[in-house]
Amino acid sequence: MIPILNAVGVEYTSQSLYTFQRIDILRNLEEDSFIKSVVDDYTQNLQPLLEEVLCPIDTELDGRVSTVRRSESNLGNLITNAMLEATHADVALLNSGCTLRSNHIHPAGDFTMHDLLTILPIVDPLLVVRITGGQLLEALENGVYRYPALDGRFPQVAGMEFGFDPNAEPGHRIIRDSVKIQGQYLKKNKVYQLAIKEYLANGKDGYVMFQNCPRMYDTETAQILSTVVVNHFESIKIVHGIKKCISGHRMSLITKSKSASLTAFETRTDKSTSVVAVPGIEGRICHISKEMKEHLRQLRMARKEGLNTFPPLSKDCENSD
Repeated sequence: MIPILNAVGVEYTSQSLYTFQRIDILRNLEEDSFIKSVVDDYTQNLQPLLEEVLCPIDTELDGRVSTVRRSESNLGNLITNAMLEATHADVALLNSGCTLRSNHIHPAGDFTMHDLLTILPIVDPLLVVRITGGQLLEALENGVYRYPALDGRFPQVAGMEFGFDPNAEPGHRIIRDSVKIQGQYLKKNKVYQLAIKEYLANGKDGYVMFQNCPRMYDTETAQILSTVVVNHFESIKIVHGIKKCISGHRMSLITKSKSASLTAFETRTDKSTSVVAVPGIEGRICHISKEMKEHLRQLRMARKEGLNTFPPLSKDCENSD
């Protein structure tokens, strides 16, 4: 039987030596009544908090590993939207693997604190760093480097869109002409403000280009990612007049993104509450073919000449899923 927990017994001898014994704690061991009472007490206290409804949602949230580690996800869009609004950064980037942990499709209906903590179980400080367009391109290359492997570095983004060639050599997959920041084509020498977790700011998951980027504030004053999502739902309700702001001041968090999650409310027929529409798949991350690369090259040349005769990227690329 596989142990569910290991304990180590330590004995101190008169010769100042230690002896160790491994004790396997197995499922068939007799339950300790005292420990059970302590656990039950904590569970009873936490249960009402976990059952708190943060908001009703009008569609499923896709948190499956096979989705978030390979393609744009409506769950990733929702969380990165919240990151962008809370920080007022230009761009938000989230690594899927170490962040979105539920591996589950969350059904439409009441979205609870338990759902949120299943998705975001780790206490992740949210930082804003200053980064050049060139460094951001390096970050995107890292994000798709191991595609189609289910690698945790695959990015979910807000405030930007980009395309990549999954058949190109790793490290040369991002199509620069497809990358836009707040609707404008990326400039390699321009400095942008990027919202990321402290984990990525420390260079984890291969994002070493973030390690030396100037930080707008330190970890001690940073917001926690799960709290940012809670505040996101509350802010939407206040901005739309569904909930009164206790302070008397109108919230101003919702400024950067124009996705459905910020603008669409529907009245439920069974209750006098509103549904926050989850953002759909908006073409933030696309696969780009060789033919599309040439199209983008021609579009770039047309822009240099002051022309605008080619259709926008979002109509001609395939979503990464």
